[in-house]
Amino acid sequence: MIKIDITTLTITSSVKTHNFWGRIYMIPVATAQKLIVRADLKRIKAQTSWNHSPLA
Repeated sequence: MIKIDITTLTITSSVKTHNFWGRIYMIPVATAQKLIVRADLKRIKAQTSWNHSPLA
């Protein structure tokens, strides 16, 4: 779920693992998710930073 208002961006990811293999599977998936979210936030910031100039 992604929620955006004027000053806050919230991203929530929730996963329930039901057994050992699910937990093992989530190790690389969780790492990949962190990298993807960081890249997305960096891209969003770059695309929107011109709208929020402190001198405006």
